[in-house]
Parts: sequence; C-alpha cells; structure tokens
Amino acid sequence: MIIQSQKDIIEFLSRPETYGPAVKRVERIDTHVSVLFLAGNRAFKLKRAVKFPYLDFSTVAKRRDACEAEVRINRRTAPDIYLGTVAVTKSPKGKIGLLGPGETIEWLVEMSRFEQAGLFDRLAQNHALTTRHIEDLAEVIS
Repeated sequence: MIIQSQKDIIEFLSRPETYGPAVKRVERIDTHVSVLFLAGNRAFKLKRAVKFPYLDFSTVAKRRDACEAEVRINRRTAPDIYLGTVAVTKSPKGKIGLLGPGETIEWLVEMSRFEQAGLFDRLAQNHALTTRHIEDLAEVIS
C-alpha cells in the first residue's frame, strides 16, 4: 500500500519539469520496495512506505536511513553511480520540491543513469551473460 503522501510525491517525481527544462521525459520502474525515476542523466530511487518481515521502510526516518545505507554500501563498488541522497520537501504553502524550503517529507537515492542493456537480467534475456561476467562480479564482491 502506498500512503497518500507518497502518491503525491510519485506524481511529482513522474513529471519532467521536476528535473529542469532539459528533461523532456521521465521513465518509471516499479519494484516491490522502490520506484525509480529515470530523468535525463540521473536516476532517483524512492523507497516505498512498506513493512515486511525482512524489511521496514514504514517511516520517513527509516527510509532516510535506508537511502543513506544504500549509498554508503554501494559507493564502495560503484562510486560513479551512487551520488548521494536528496530530500523531497514540502513548503509551508504545500508545494513539493527537491531540496526546497520547508519540511523534509521523503528521501531519495540519487544516481548517475547508466545503460540498462548492461544489466545482468537483460544480458541473460539476450543470452549474452557469460561465465566471465559472473566471475568478474564475484571478484569485485570478494
């Protein structure tokens, strides 16, 4: 279930004008725990307000902590992709913005956008995922 405040935030993040005049289109990718917004050369990840036995994103504070942890952990292996966290704010007049004045109502992970064709699931679908890909990944992880 998405809480009302997240519906408003999702609508805001789905609009190209949110990201400036250079962005003409926003692509959206939904997962069971996140919504990603691909805008220009950036990607923004919103953690859904959900709680499962294995994961708790039920409060803004928990989602902020999760965003910060994701950036901290993933910068070790992908420093050019994980740029930081971004506050979604709501002004006293009710206007939602990125890093704007007012109360922080949500947090996002900001990333550099990368070519989707290089993702392992896409490579596997195209029968292009090799043993070498897996070995290289295992070496980086270890």
